[in-house]
Amino acid sequence: MRELSLVIPLYNEADNISELIETLSRALDKEKIDYELVLVDNGSCDATGDLIEKYSRTNNRIRKVTVVKNRGYGWGIIKGLEGACGEYLGFMCGDGQIKPADVVKVYRKLTEKRLDLCKVRRVFREDGLQRKVISFFYNAIFGVLFKAHTDDINGTPKIFARRLYEALKPVSKDWFIDAEIILKCAQLRGKVGSVPVTFYKRKCGSTNVGLATIMEFLKNITLYYFMPEKFRREHGDVTKRL
Repeated sequence: MRELSLVIPLYNEADNISELIETLSRALDKEKIDYELVLVDNGSCDATGDLIEKYSRTNNRIRKVTVVKNRGYGWGIIKGLEGACGEYLGFMCGDGQIKPADVVKVYRKLTEKRLDLCKVRRVFREDGLQRKVISFFYNAIFGVLFKAHTDDINGTPKIFARRLYEALKPVSKDWFIDAEIILKCAQLRGKVGSVPVTFYKRKCGSTNVGLATIMEFLKNITLYYFMPEKFRREHGDVTKRL
């Protein structure tokens, strides 16, 4: 069993993947963390899958998971987590907007403070006005409805103890997976921490967050808050306890 399994769903990230793997591996190696990177080709149409394959052949810390047809960001995470072997598990985006050193900080805080979950909190953002506005309203609505004592719901990496993962078993196939994990963790009274970071501008590629993401969120937040029984039928519910 590895110490840390980090799942990274990748959708058309061929231009970012080499720098992502090299810088993240270097940061984790420097800290002598026994890790694996579970790289999910999440239905990509570019060379993402081929590049993951190339790296996985020469580095036993890199494992490839293939999702033939993209079914959503959350589904890529779920498929990656299914076979992850770490004592601690986590996931993050593969766009290079979080520095590898901050990933290490999240992991260290989780283990040193004996938290159940630790995540980033993006206090400085370089990703443009649209993303800032979307994030502001997302977090505001979430906080008002659920009185959740956390901010930056979608901040990743999120790293957690295996026992938390086995208790909550996320099932959301889309971007609501972040909110689902935070809500279920609160339901389980898990200890959550965060690390303030800068969220940098993308160097390559384009974001997949847009109007469709907002509509997904509004649909899921409506189900979860106003029709919880229907949400549980569609998304599952917490059945275990920490």
